Amino acid sequence: IFEPQVEAKGARFVYWGHLDYHPPSAPSLASPTTPLTGFLSSSANSLEEERTQDASNSIQVKTGDWISEVALWAHWQHVGWLEASKPCELLTLGAESFLQIVLGHPEPLASLASVYSSTMLKAIEDETRKEMVNDLHLPIQHESIVSAMPLTARRTM
Repeated sequence: IFEPQVEAKGARFVYWGHLDYHPPSAPSLASPTTPLTGFLSSSANSLEEERTQDASNSIQVKTGDWISEVALWAHWQHVGWLEASKPCELLTLGAESFLQIVLGHPEPLASLASVYSSTMLKAIEDETRKEMVNDLHLPIQHESIVSAMPLTARRTM
């Protein structure tokens, strides 16, 4: 479905089925390097506990999981491989479409998205466990991002 060094076009949601994600064998230095036009960032999915990793170093991706959600907030290049292990159906939320919807709404949505995005990217850059950053998981929780946002932005939320 994707391989490393290919830019993600958006976030994917596993509607049904099973996939195998193969993370890079060496610790990843993955990070979103440039913002999408308009704003930056990503929300983290903490379903890592529900995924199982087998001896071949692949991680099972199941119904209800999100893949490459960071692509909604910044340009993201995949760091691992994703392949279907059984028939499946994925829903793709395109990054450019998401951006146009957010930016097309009146304030404060666009400015909140920008602050959230920049705060998320700062948290990813500051992450010392770079091997935890991959297409399935970011070691930063949504609550941590929101709490690191300026007080004025949090009040607006």
